[in-house]
Amino acid sequence: MKIYEKRWDSIDDIEPSIIDEHLVEYVTGLKNKKIDKGFCDVVQFLKEIKQVGELLIRNTMIHKLDWITYLGTGDASSTGLISGGLWAVKGAVERSTHLLNTLYCQPQIGLVPYFQHKVFKSDFMCIFSIKIVKAIFILIKMIGASKTKQTD
Repeated sequence: MKIYEKRWDSIDDIEPSIIDEHLVEYVTGLKNKKIDKGFCDVVQFLKEIKQVGELLIRNTMIHKLDWITYLGTGDASSTGLISGGLWAVKGAVERSTHLLNTLYCQPQIGLVPYFQHKVFKSDFMCIFSIKIVKAIFILIKMIGASKTKQTD
């Protein structure tokens, strides 16, 4: 049985007499630099993916899109809540394909809720095409971007 327990979750909880003030400034400065550098790296990576992804998506033609999901948690309220969230995701995917003018068919998107049973099954079928010349161009662009990053 524990009667007393003390945890130091952050460096600010430790008494100043135990640790030198300069050490505290140094450690917190290192943490901030690591967080800033990591965040900048993630943002840069997402920008690179976005550029290549936009090229790839804009040059892809979707000829058939079927996505039917069967979902049930055994509890009607949680099934309804999850079904609503899944409909939002599916609607966003369908809308983005329409906005990018890559969809050349009427998509079949559906959700079948099972309120009394525990079920999860998702059938996804997509037929798409991309011209080989454009795929090679995108590949060259990706390689050029990675070589430019390596020389920096």
